[in-house]
This record gives sequence, structure tokens and C-alpha cells, in this order.
Amino acid sequence: MRMEFDRALEVVYGVIDVVNSIRPKGDEIPKRRDIILAGEDGSLDSLGLVTLALGIERRVTELTGNEISLLNDGDFQSQLGVFRTPSTLAELIVERLRQCPTSSSFRTSTLNWSVG
Repeated sequence: MRMEFDRALEVVYGVIDVVNSIRPKGDEIPKRRDIILAGEDGSLDSLGLVTLALGIERRVTELTGNEISLLNDGDFQSQLGVFRTPSTLAELIVERLRQCPTSSSFRTSTLNWSVG
């Protein structure tokens, strides 16, 4: 089975919580589908985007047993569109899991977000 969009969005929001825990108070990223994460008026700088991407990849592996890569080989700048919003990231997660040869559903663990 593949990861469905709503569950993928939960993963993105959970990693945003982790990113927010290392941001200055008052500079947290709101958890909304349409919040701009990357690009013009984006909430994250390049280090924040990499942190977000690696956190999502790790969490997806924990939940599904499948390793995915959100970035393809090539120019990072040209791939920013998929990092634009939590919604576009969730769509990318679903797409990447569909490409896995043995895609599995989420394990039955609860989403427990912790820092460290």
C-alpha cells in the first residue's frame, strides 16, 4: 500500500514541529497546507530546507520501512518548487513511495515527534 496524502501531511507537520523547536521564539512556522516554505517569501533558509528534507526522509523510513529521497540528483534550486508548501511536500512523499519497489503502509505506531 502507499502512504496516503493526509498521513504524508502529518509527517511534514511533525517535522515542522521539530524545525520549530530550534527556531527563535516568535519565528515558528505555522502548520498550514499553504504556508510558503521555500522560494520567494519562504519561511526557511537553505539549512532549514535541508533539515526539513532529512527529517521527513528519516520519518518516512521509520513509518514505512522504505527509504526515499526528496531531492533528485541535480540542481537544488530547480527542485525548490516541491518544497514550496507542506501540501507540495506531502504530494512528493506519496509520489516517491509509489516509486518504491516494495512500498508498504505506515506501521501502526503513533506519530510521536521528539527532538534529539
